Amino acid sequence: MCTHRVHDTQVSTWRALNNQTNTLKRGDSLKIASWNLFFTSRGPATRATAALDHLRTLFGQEPHNLVVMFQEVCQESLRVILEDRWTQDNFSVTDVKPPPFYYREEWNDVREENVGSMPTRHFTLMIIPRDLRVSNGFRVPFVSESERDVLVVHLPVSEEEGPNEPEGILRLRTTHLESLGLGYEYRFRQPATISALLKSELVQGRKVYSGLVGGDMNPTLASEHDDHRNPEIDLKDVWEDKLAPAPPALRPFYKDFTYGKALGNTWGYQSKGRPYQDYGSRLDKFLYTGPIETFPVREAQDTTGRLGRFGIGLKTRVGLNDVWVSDHFGIAIGIKMI
Repeated sequence: MCTHRVHDTQVSTWRALNNQTNTLKRGDSLKIASWNLFFTSRGPATRATAALDHLRTLFGQEPHNLVVMFQEVCQESLRVILEDRWTQDNFSVTDVKPPPFYYREEWNDVREENVGSMPTRHFTLMIIPRDLRVSNGFRVPFVSESERDVLVVHLPVSEEEGPNEPEGILRLRTTHLESLGLGYEYRFRQPATISALLKSELVQGRKVYSGLVGGDMNPTLASEHDDHRNPEIDLKDVWEDKLAPAPPALRPFYKDFTYGKALGNTWGYQSKGRPYQDYGSRLDKFLYTGPIETFPVREAQDTTGRLGRFGIGLKTRVGLNDVWVSDHFGIAIGIKMI
């Protein structure tokens, strides 16, 4: 179980979240951003600082109803996130220390003795508006060779009219599916598990109204972009909520200076030694179920359909060199509870 925490300025520490009175209502909107911070590149702390600065520049010093989902957070970048004043002033966090590595050989293998004593090398993290009521949060480990799981957060939802007492739940998830070279079988079973979690009908006696997962889905095969339609998954892809324009025709050996905008690409342009035209991919996605209306957010660097991108061309100084803040672009979407 994840204990949501907010920063207490009086004692300069992160304390358990309690007594939050602001509950989401039907008709309310959230802005949701997702970003893989790329833990293996040099200077994770410096790059995390630059990432937070970028988010603050885009969404403002006092962002309204912003949820940020991070992937590939490591101990150094977590420390930066927790010590950042913007985070402290505006958000609650799902973790204040790296979660333990959970070894799981089979999908029904959830034995407690499989929880390791060592923290995982990198993990997912979610930051939520600090005044927003959170019911609970937890992690579900995958069968994985790469220490992967899904992080789950429940936000209570009340009706538009009447008392503030919540009657339902919005389920938010973030995940980082199995790494590129480790096989399609993992990457199909993992979102099937996420789908089952998103669609469960009751949580603590409350109805689950809707659910959304954002993160690095790591599709390597063209067919994987259709997996969300498989009956075992059956989720909607935000990218498909509005028809995208036709990609521009490129002359041979010409670079795409839109960085794959018309394709919704999020990876391949900021990876050392990766040719633009050969490796651009739409690895990062938002998938959802239930009565959610999606809309573009104006804060994104660019937008195609309803999906925004950010972190494009973003570099920071590490030692004597300018390095990419991440090899991934971030993605952003607005959602409205209907």
